[in-house]
Amino acid sequence: MANAEHIALLRMGGDRWNQWRSHAPDITPDLSHANLIGFDLQGINLRRANLQSANLAFALLQAADLSHADLTLATLHSAQFQAADLSNAVLVGATLQQADLRDASFYRANATGADLSHANARATNFAYANLERSSLAYANLQRATLNHANLCKANLLETELINAYLFEAQLQGAQLVSTHLSRAYLFGANFQQATLIQTDLRWATLSHANLEEAILQDTDLSRSILQPRLPQC
Repeated sequence: MANAEHIALLRMGGDRWNQWRSHAPDITPDLSHANLIGFDLQGINLRRANLQSANLAFALLQAADLSHADLTLATLHSAQFQAADLSNAVLVGATLQQADLRDASFYRANATGADLSHANARATNFAYANLERSSLAYANLQRATLNHANLCKANLLETELINAYLFEAQLQGAQLVSTHLSRAYLFGANFQQATLIQTDLRWATLSHANLEEAILQDTDLSRSILQPRLPQC
């Protein structure tokens, strides 16, 4: 359970909390299972913090604001982030397995190397987010927005991306094994050197996508829209 002293410090506001963190960098904040609805978390320093099963979900007609927060290497396993604002947040190496991220915004967030496996990110906004080398294995990203997202070398094993938007997404070297991308919008997506094995791309829009050196094995492209890339000037 959460450390009561850490909760009390956080309740004093972001400035007081960040000051404490700067003077006690070796302490790992324990906010596990805490109800953090209504806390001021914009720009907060939560590096390496334990937020397992913490509740930061939408409530009282207000979404939790963690924009520009530092969650580097934080433990966020099973945390509740429904409709939360994590735009421009730093989540490098963070653990978000089984987290509830529905309708949240990770716009321009840096989640390099993060683990989002088994997370529920249905209709979540990852536009322009950096998810390089992240794991989204078995995650639910149906109807999610990943336009211009960096998914280079990401693990997308059995990821649900049905009806997702990946306009000009970068998927170089990504692992898309048994990934579900039916009806996904992949206009201009870059799959160069990606591995697509038993990938479901039925009814997907792949106009001007780059599939150079990609491995396509038992991939279902039936009724997908395929057009060649425009010539480079």
